[in-house]
Amino acid sequence: MICRLVKTPSSLARKGVITTLICTAVNISFNDFGDLKRKSRKLCDKLFNKVLGTQKANPAFNFVDNEPIGSDYMIYNFHLIPSETSLQGYIGCRIITNGNIIRNIVLTLGKMHFGKTAASDISEASMENLYNSLKSVTVGKEPRGQKYVGNFVIYRILGQPSINVESWRLTVKGNVKRKMHFTYKDLMKMPSTRVVSDFHCVTGWSVRNVVWEGIPLKHFAELAVAMPTTKWVLISSIDGYTTVVPLNDFTSENALLALRINGSILQPEQGYPARVVIPHLYGWKGAKWVETFEFRENYVDGYWEALGYHVRGNVWLEERFQ
Repeated sequence: MICRLVKTPSSLARKGVITTLICTAVNISFNDFGDLKRKSRKLCDKLFNKVLGTQKANPAFNFVDNEPIGSDYMIYNFHLIPSETSLQGYIGCRIITNGNIIRNIVLTLGKMHFGKTAASDISEASMENLYNSLKSVTVGKEPRGQKYVGNFVIYRILGQPSINVESWRLTVKGNVKRKMHFTYKDLMKMPSTRVVSDFHCVTGWSVRNVVWEGIPLKHFAELAVAMPTTKWVLISSIDGYTTVVPLNDFTSENALLALRINGSILQPEQGYPARVVIPHLYGWKGAKWVETFEFRENYVDGYWEALGYHVRGNVWLEERFQ
C-alpha cells in the first residue's frame, strides 16, 4: 500500500475538507460486507493513529453509504469518529473496491481539531513531514516481477518523431459531445497537478519517485463531455503508436497528461510536448508524443495489445499479457 497527500479537489474543499490522503495499491481481498468493514477499519485505524500520533484514539467506524463507480468498481463511505473528547469531527473514509478486492482508500480530513490545533492551521511543511512519516508505515511490497534501476530505459519503438510544437495539436474526439483541439500554449495555461509515483515498465524495470506535472486526464473527459456509453480511450501518438485504456483508468485520480518531469519540461525522448502517465498501469499505456484521445464505446487493439499485451495492464495485478 502506497499513500500520499494530495491537493484537495475544489468540490471537496467546498465541503470543508482540508487534507486528502490517497492510498493506492491496497489489493486486499474480502469475503462479504462484514469482512470488508473489519479489514477497512483495521487499515483506517492504522492511518488514523499515524495522522494523530496516538495509539489511544479508539475511533468508532460507522458505515454511511455505498455507490457504484462505472460497472466495475464500488465505493463504500465510512466515518472514522474519535472517542477522545479533545478531538472534534470525523475523518471520511472512502473504500474503493473492484469485485472482492479493496483497491484504494481515500481519507478526507475536515475541520477536525487536533487538541488545540485545527487541521486548517497545519502548515504545508507539517503536511510534508506527515507524508514522510507515513511512507515508512504504509509502503508495502514492490510490484511483483519488477527491479528498480537508477534511470529510464528510453524506447523509440517506431523511431524518434520530429515535433513542430507550433503546429502540434492535441485532439479530443470520438464518443463525446464536443470535439476539441488544444495547442501546447493552451495546455500550459491549464491548471496543473503534481504527482509523485514510481514508473513501471512491463519488461521488468522500475524507477522510483518520478515527479510528474500536468493536466489530469479526467479534465479532458469533462471538457469534451464523454458520453455515458464510453468505456475505452484510444490514445494515438505522432509516430503512429497507439494504446487503449479503460475509461475508469484514464479518469483515475493520478492519471495525467504530463508536460514536465522532475521539475523540467519533457525532453524529446521523454515524450515532448506531452505524454500520458497512469501510475498504476505499465509504461506502455503511457503513450509519448500524444496527438489524439479518442473516446470509444467498443474496444480496439493498440500497438502492443495487438501483439498479445494485456488490454488493461495493471502493475499490481501483474497484467502483462493476455
